[in-house]
Amino acid sequence: MVCREEEIPAPGDTIAYEIAARSLLIVRQVEGTIHTFHNPCLHRGRELITYRV
Repeated sequence: MVCREEEIPAPGDTIAYEIAARSLLIVRQVEGTIHTFHNPCLHRGRELITYRV
């Protein structure tokens, strides 16, 4: 479990999460679904979103 649905209620809401040295980005889509992506940029390897504490 990464987060609760209530933590990302609106489309475009995001949470950055790190687990086992992997950085993940959880995003609420426009249609209401939730998707997970790799957080690092594939081109430069930098984080797209910084972590929320």
